Amino acid sequence: MAGAIKNCLAIGVSLVEAASPNPEINEIRPKLIKQGLKEMIKIGKAMGGKEKTFSGPAGLGDLILTSTNPISRNFQFGKNLLLDAHKMRQDIKERKITVEGFDSTWALYELGKLNQIDLPIINEIYKVIYKKISPRKTVKNLIQLV
Repeated sequence: MAGAIKNCLAIGVSLVEAASPNPEINEIRPKLIKQGLKEMIKIGKAMGGKEKTFSGPAGLGDLILTSTNPISRNFQFGKNLLLDAHKMRQDIKERKITVEGFDSTWALYELGKLNQIDLPIINEIYKVIYKKISPRKTVKNLIQLV
């Protein structure tokens, strides 16, 4: 569960990173990861998991690694989404690229709705991918969340 969630969150972190100047992203990234961890814990607990599981290597550790690794597919997808959202959605649809966070974002959004869990970061990532909200608007909304 932690792996699916971190993939979605990494898309959001890299999207913000692609739109933010260097000094600013160094302040925003940790706050976004911290908020993302809170959402990860909410979902995990709703699914019967223990909070400490998500605070360890499988949760926070993997979230930090994927959200800061420029060669991660989810990280690259978020950055490229800012540059050409239409092309990125099309590449996924035609299965030219593999991005684990693409499908898991939809599932997490639905899971949040089903269990009435407030997931503002995941909801924003869902909107940019599936509702075709402007990536720049999504960046502004994500920054406002932290």
